[in-house]
Amino acid sequence: MKKHLYLPVIACISSLLLIDCAKASTEKSSKNPVSLVNHNSGSLVDDNNRGKAYVALKEHQKAHANYTKVIELKSDDATAYYKRGVAYIALNEYRKAIAELTKAIKLQPDNASAYYERAWAYAKLKEYQKAIADDTKAIQLQPNYVEAYYDRGYAYAHLEEYQKALADYTKAIEIQPDFALAYADRGYVYTELKEYQKALADLTKAIQLQPNYAQAYHYRGIAYSELKEYQKAIADFTKAIKLQPDFVEAYFIRGAAYYVLNDYQKALADFTKIIKLQPNYALAYISRGNVYTELKEYRKALADYTTTIKLQPDFAIAYNKRGIVYTELKDYRKALADYTKAIKLQPDYAAAYYNRSVAYANLKQYQKAIADSQKAAQLSYQQGDMEGYKIAQDLLRQLQSNR
Repeated sequence: MKKHLYLPVIACISSLLLIDCAKASTEKSSKNPVSLVNHNSGSLVDDNNRGKAYVALKEHQKAHANYTKVIELKSDDATAYYKRGVAYIALNEYRKAIAELTKAIKLQPDNASAYYERAWAYAKLKEYQKAIADDTKAIQLQPNYVEAYYDRGYAYAHLEEYQKALADYTKAIEIQPDFALAYADRGYVYTELKEYQKALADLTKAIQLQPNYAQAYHYRGIAYSELKEYQKAIADFTKAIKLQPDFVEAYFIRGAAYYVLNDYQKALADFTKIIKLQPNYALAYISRGNVYTELKEYRKALADYTTTIKLQPDFAIAYNKRGIVYTELKDYRKALADYTKAIKLQPDYAAAYYNRSVAYANLKQYQKAIADSQKAAQLSYQQGDMEGYKIAQDLLRQLQSNR
C-alpha cells in the first residue's frame, strides 16, 4: 500500500473534525461572549464556556488551560476530560489525549464520541488495532456513527485489510450519500485492489461532491496512471497541484508520468520542485538522477544518486543506479563497489548481479562475470521475470563464447 500517498487524508480529516467542533462550540459560546474576557472568574460555567470558545477560535492551548480549570473545580466532569482530550489531539499530543479520553470513558462509558476521538488518537500513533476497537465500540453505542465507520475503514486500509475497509466506507456512504471523503478513500482502496474502473467511478463522484478536493484528483490520477492513461493522469495531478501548491506526492507521480512519456524537462521540473519543498525527499533525488541519466548528464546524475544514498544509506536501488552511471563513465571499479553494496543490502537483486557481471567483463574478470550472470538468470527465473532471465542468459552465452 502506498502509505506516503494516503497520509494527506489524515490532515484533511483532522481539519474537518476541528471545524465540526468549532461549529458546535461557537453556537454555545456566542450566548456568553463575556466569558472570553472574564479572566478572573472562578466559575465552573465560565471556565467551561471559555474553553469551548477557545476551541472555536482554535486557541487549543487556552482551551486546554480552561478545561484544566474545570477539572480542578469538578474532578468528575467527564465532558471536561473529553474536551481536554480533543484539545490535546489538536495539539498533536496523542498520548495525553488518550489518557484524558480514557478518563472521560471511565466516567461516562456510553460516550460514543470519546471512543471515536480516542480511536483517532490511536490511528495517529499508527496503533490501528486499538483504533479499530474504539471505533467499533463507538458504532455499537451509536449504530449510524458515520465518522466512526469512515475512520475504521481508514484503519483497515492502513492494515491492508481492504475488504473490511471497503465495507466500512460503503456503510459510511449508505448513511451519508454525499460523503466525498468516503468515496475518495473507497476509490483509493479499489485502486489498491486493481479495480480501476470502480476506483474511477468513486473518485469522480468525490470530485462532483467536492470539486476542490485535491486528494480526490490525486487519487484519480493514480488510477489513470495504473491504466497507462498518462495524459488524463497528468491533468488530474495538475489540478491537485493547483488546489494545493505544496502537494509533494502529486508533483512526484506527475513527474513519473512525464518520465514515462519521455518528457524529461517537465519531469526534471517536477522533481526539482519537490526538492525545493522537501530537501530531504530521497525519492525525488533518485528520480531526478534517473532523468539526468536518460539525458546523459552523468555528473548531475551521480550527484543526485549520492545525495539519495546520504539520505537513505540502505537504499539498494540507489547504489545500483549510481553503479550504472559509473559504468557509463567507464569507472568500473567504483561501479563494482556500488553493485556489491546493492547486493549486500538486497541479496536477491537480479539486476545488480547482471550489472556487476558487465563491470567484471569490462575488467576482463570473466569467471566472476560468468558467475554473476548465472546468478542474475537464476534469480530472474525464480522471480518470474522472463525478460530479465532472457537478457541474463544472452549475456552468459556471450561471456562463455568470448572466454
